[in-house]
Amino acid sequence: MKDRRYYIRKNGILSEVTYDEYQKYVSHKKLEGNVYFVCIQNSLMEVTEDMYMKHYRVIRRKKYLTREVPYEILHYQSLDTDEMLGEELLYDDSGLSIEDKAIHNIYTDKLYPALVKLTDEERDLLYRLYYQGVSERVLAKQLGISQAAVHKRKEKILKQLRIWMKL
Repeated sequence: MKDRRYYIRKNGILSEVTYDEYQKYVSHKKLEGNVYFVCIQNSLMEVTEDMYMKHYRVIRRKKYLTREVPYEILHYQSLDTDEMLGEELLYDDSGLSIEDKAIHNIYTDKLYPALVKLTDEERDLLYRLYYQGVSERVLAKQLGISQAAVHKRKEKILKQLRIWMKL
């Protein structure tokens, strides 16, 4: 397939290769053991076994849902699992490249452990600002403090998250 792209891991970094290089790489790697690839937007990417299993678990779940529940109204929150949110089953028409999605996933993986280190008050402040979409001014009124104080707290929390995430 001439439109398909192939990515293999070289020193821990995904690198694009030709179809012939991909074929040689796969035959060499199969001698060492299993090699795992997933196809995303017409690109074949080498992944770890864990990522491979997660990827195809999501695909199997999508197939199950389309086959078993075609006429029922589903609330995506009811599809939440420990590993993913039901909303993630929605079609992604954002047009983000594979590289951008990979970078986003890396940052997300770093973000969750950093968020756990925050106090409940700090997490609540970020939740209200970013997930509920409350403005700094409205949040300041709710908390009984100035908008500048809310902004200062937010910037301090974000700076601490960047340090913990090593950005």
